[in-house]
Amino acid sequence: MKTLAAQRAEIVKQMRRKDAPPELADQRMALTCKIAELRKEDKIAEGAIKRIQRTRESNRIDRENRMPLHPRPRRRRREQERECTDTTASVLPWA
Repeated sequence: MKTLAAQRAEIVKQMRRKDAPPELADQRMALTCKIAELRKEDKIAEGAIKRIQRTRESNRIDRENRMPLHPRPRRRRREQERECTDTTASVLPWA
């Protein structure tokens, strides 16, 4: 885009001369259209990048919210449950 803008600036300089050919106006118009298209594409790409970043951030937050801060191993919970049932069985005469 920078090179197109530089080419356009050069054409504008040439158009200021008295002996400038009329085709320069067409060339300037074509370069202006190309620059406008590229700017539009850049704007679309920037929007897509922002959406992707927001989605990634949202997914990361969702993952963090689903996972507990201090996860306990499952085996430990099962062993604790067994200990609780064994203890209550020895304390309760009907169990």
